[in-house]
Amino acid sequence: MNSTFLKKKFADRYLNYFLILVGIIFLLAELKRVSDFGIFLQASKDLALGKDIYQIWYGVGFRYYYSPLFALLLRPLTLLPPYLAASLWSVLSMILLIRTIALLHAYVPRIENRGRLNLLLVICTSALLYANFHNNQMTAFLLWAIIECIEQFRKGRWILGSFILALGINIKLLPIVLVPYLVYRTKYKAAVLTILFMVIFWLVPAVFIGWDYNMKLLHSYWNYINPTLKQNVIDIDEPGLLSISSLVTTWFTDQFSINELGYRRHFIVLPNQMIGYLILLVRLCIIFFALHFLKWPPFHKARSRTHELWELSFLCLVTPLIFPHQQNYGFVLILPAVFYILYSFKSDASPARTWQKWLFVFSVLLINAGLLFGPYKFLFWNYKVLTYGVLMLGLIIAFLSPLKEKES
Repeated sequence: MNSTFLKKKFADRYLNYFLILVGIIFLLAELKRVSDFGIFLQASKDLALGKDIYQIWYGVGFRYYYSPLFALLLRPLTLLPPYLAASLWSVLSMILLIRTIALLHAYVPRIENRGRLNLLLVICTSALLYANFHNNQMTAFLLWAIIECIEQFRKGRWILGSFILALGINIKLLPIVLVPYLVYRTKYKAAVLTILFMVIFWLVPAVFIGWDYNMKLLHSYWNYINPTLKQNVIDIDEPGLLSISSLVTTWFTDQFSINELGYRRHFIVLPNQMIGYLILLVRLCIIFFALHFLKWPPFHKARSRTHELWELSFLCLVTPLIFPHQQNYGFVLILPAVFYILYSFKSDASPARTWQKWLFVFSVLLINAGLLFGPYKFLFWNYKVLTYGVLMLGLIIAFLSPLKEKES
């Protein structure tokens, strides 16, 4: 075997080990940080006391946004010191992130320098990964649930895949975008089983906390996340909200959240009801644009594994855009799109894609601006800079349809 090839292989492997080491060092540096996980733990304690965990403010301006089942599952961790419970969750999230990246590589033909691609992937999404782990948030888990369930469906493990997807949906609704996708791709058994598990996961807490209490919590939970509520339409209650609902609202209102800078960003002022209609229109346009990736007619399998990754990348990218109340850590879901774009640039160096590469660099700068220029992060939040960067990624990936020769 060629010695140069062996050197590249070992260098590539050690680069992956280096990334894992950096992750471990980061987790050790954050060992005493509890952050948002403290809210989850306190909600779990309040659940044991029979309180309505969706009507309680945890600190200044913070609420519990997740399911009753998740609060119930966290009960054993409430017996540990909060920093240790949060650290265990961070370690699990890191393991799931590594697993997710490995699964993404399985979608595409093996390429040299996979370690370099992984390094670029981490660099390009560093602000989002930092926000997820620094705040002990859930998005790394949700991304894993989306990618892992598709892998299990591919292997014919319908029950396991559906269990994983339904659990992700139960904890936070974002992965529900995959259910219509499964139907579109003729995975009917997966879709039906997922819906069945979803119902089970909503009802199973009643075994432990009682039927009436569980129903009360579910009712309260729905009233809180109901997309028709004003605070979920005019989505600017916090400065760091970055979904489409937040972006469009800033174009047509002179309102600001209590902690925002207050710099003008609107073009004209419209009534809230009109803003709601415009937000709905933009969401529908994004959903309709997904047909460019899914192709027509429906109810056929994906053309190839690479094409399936292209589809999933776009679905993951638009999910935090179309759901309200999404902060920067929610955009960890764009990681498959960044992976696919980097892979495409590496595997096809066509000069026609020069503009895409420059636009990609610019979008990455926008997405990571809050981390790169920390003192100005409230300015970037004020103008929703990250959201524009993600929209640019959606435009780039739309022009990177897998070539037929790569689908063989």
